[in-house]
Amino acid sequence: MSGTFCKYKMKRISAPIGRLWRHFIGFIGNCRGVAAIEFAIILPVMVVMFIGTFELSRAITVDRRFDNAANSTADLITRLNDIDDAQFDGIMEIIEEIMIPYAATPLQLTASSVIVGINDPDNTPVCWSLNYNGGVNTYTEGQQFQLPTGLVVSGESVIVVEAEYLYTPTLFSLFIEDAITFKETIYIKPRVSSQVRYNNVICPLPTT
Repeated sequence: MSGTFCKYKMKRISAPIGRLWRHFIGFIGNCRGVAAIEFAIILPVMVVMFIGTFELSRAITVDRRFDNAANSTADLITRLNDIDDAQFDGIMEIIEEIMIPYAATPLQLTASSVIVGINDPDNTPVCWSLNYNGGVNTYTEGQQFQLPTGLVVSGESVIVVEAEYLYTPTLFSLFIEDAITFKETIYIKPRVSSQVRYNNVICPLPTT
């Protein structure tokens, strides 16, 4: 009698455990939700990679347009004998077209003519300076400008274009609050004369 009771009691205890075990095995073997879980894990990584690739590609493209704009400004100025405000504005209208489809509003640019002393190559005053969108720097006539060593010999002049572009990421702007600043400085000698005159005025070369 006691043996029969023990067997019955063990069956009653083992039955729920067996059902739990079968459910556990079935849960482990069920692969119907694995793909969804894997996708949920991978999706944020894929989104970040996509946004990063898009932003990097756009930043590189804008930087190339910006470099082209700075170089074109210097090149167009050095092809002139004389420049005035109206001609400079016309050149910057061309630069705005170069920047399309990107805005030219974040572009700031300063174009200057720097001359070199006859007897002292370290004497390099500014002859004239013009700004676009407020410019990068503001120079007065005669203010000394630091040129790279050996760039221009005594008695010559050079057109210097300093440019900056404030690039704001499109999608990463939610995470990057400050704009990224692209910078460029271009030095080109005048192509058709020793100086590019401003309002038809030649700057006298320093003799000291």
